[in-house]
Amino acid sequence: MRRYHPSTLYFPANKGKWYVRVTVPKALLAAYKTRQLARSTGTADRTEARMRQHEITANIYSEFDRQFDKLGETLAKNDFQAFGEAMGVDAEQRVGLAKLEADAQYVLSNRDRYSPDQVEAAFNFVNVDHEDYLDAGLGRKPRRSQIVSLIEKSLEGLTERQKTTKERRKALYEFNQFLSFPFLNDIKKHDAYRYASHLQEQGASNSTIKKKIGFVRQFLGGMEREGLLNANPFQNLQLSKYGKTTDHYIPFSKSQLHALFQLDMPPEIRLAFTILLTTGMRLDEMALLTFEDVKEDEGIRFFDLRGKDKVVKNIGSARMVPVHDKTFIPNGSGRIFPRWRADADGKAQGPASKELMRYIHQVRNDDRQVTHSLRGTLKDLLRDAGVSKEIHDFITGHGASDVAGTYGDGPSLEARYRAINAVQHPWL
Repeated sequence: MRRYHPSTLYFPANKGKWYVRVTVPKALLAAYKTRQLARSTGTADRTEARMRQHEITANIYSEFDRQFDKLGETLAKNDFQAFGEAMGVDAEQRVGLAKLEADAQYVLSNRDRYSPDQVEAAFNFVNVDHEDYLDAGLGRKPRRSQIVSLIEKSLEGLTERQKTTKERRKALYEFNQFLSFPFLNDIKKHDAYRYASHLQEQGASNSTIKKKIGFVRQFLGGMEREGLLNANPFQNLQLSKYGKTTDHYIPFSKSQLHALFQLDMPPEIRLAFTILLTTGMRLDEMALLTFEDVKEDEGIRFFDLRGKDKVVKNIGSARMVPVHDKTFIPNGSGRIFPRWRADADGKAQGPASKELMRYIHQVRNDDRQVTHSLRGTLKDLLRDAGVSKEIHDFITGHGASDVAGTYGDGPSLEARYRAINAVQHPWL
């Protein structure tokens, strides 16, 4: 199944109606003679246009499919060696050669849709030394390097989380496809703003836009260091006005806390909510707790989040958090919450959030109230109990860390214990 660019709605002033617009695949440019294919929704009402957008987009995609069928199933044949055999073709065959190259580029941009043999063949195809031939035949600018042949190389040897690498790869290929497979030195600063506008039209938040363009900026920086790019054009961008601003989480009220803990739930889920509310732990910190993390020092039980095996968000997250007197933790070994399987990066917040949100949905009255809101709720409760900001920052992991293994660099364990128990939690 082929994948195409997502559709967008736009309202040309001279038409008076909303239109659905889709970027034409590079291989079909000869058929359409335009980069943007537009179809009218027949209405000036934006809500109605959105309702019609899906069907119109599906029709456009079907039209693209028919055009690809006319070009021939070059991808299914897995015969990209035809390029090498076509090096001496006449001018009439050069357009077909460019289409074949575009098909190979498409495979590389959607490699999860094709077999390893097809991906390898496409990679070999676009890396054949054919630049001079295509440049002479199609009037292109000389290319320094094709981005598609450099993306995977830039991802080799990264020590970041697999999830981050996956997001990075996706962002790079999406940007590459947005610009229709540009030549490296043809990328300009203006392209960053065009892409930001495109992402904004897709409903992306400001943080998402900055993250995706940040991945591209880092990639281009690597190409600059390798001498493949004259200068990184994505430096010093002003992106604050693009995309939706992130909504802040809203804490729960006391009546909502009473309602939450009155719900019928398994003991393990109740313990999870209790730990989140009484300690202010991040969701993933709680989900990955083991019975061995529960330790005692001078009569004070605490969760030890300093271990080398802990996946912490920042240095301040490596800390000791006292157990509230109302928190009952049974005896055992291994993970306290084995129901939430950890992923390849050792994170378990995804399945934990999915399950806990089933209960939060029953008591919240605002979409901004989520599991993470329990951290803010505890911060409010600690402030109301007269606990200083320094102490509750250490408790929630916003302060310095305990990685030195001593208590002298911050509030003592006893001070944190008193602070945590200053909140009575009558809902428990």
